[in-house]
Amino acid sequence: MNRHIGVSRGGKTTKLHTVVDRLGNPLAFLLTGGQIYDSVPVIDLLQQFDITGSHILGDKANSSEAIKRNLHHN
Repeated sequence: MNRHIGVSRGGKTTKLHTVVDRLGNPLAFLLTGGQIYDSVPVIDLLQQFDITGSHILGDKANSSEAIKRNLHHN
């Protein structure tokens, strides 16, 4: 369990990365240490779903070129 506690500028922290449906119901999640960039688990989480024709919303951290390439190939 300690592997999910990371050390960042804010001290010891944990992040919960979540995929939700249009109503905000959780579909999948991943727990990481706080030092992990928000964009790192996105591809792994989204690959669990058929997102063909879907509208994907995310914050600025999820707009990397690697994520965009992955979304366009699905």
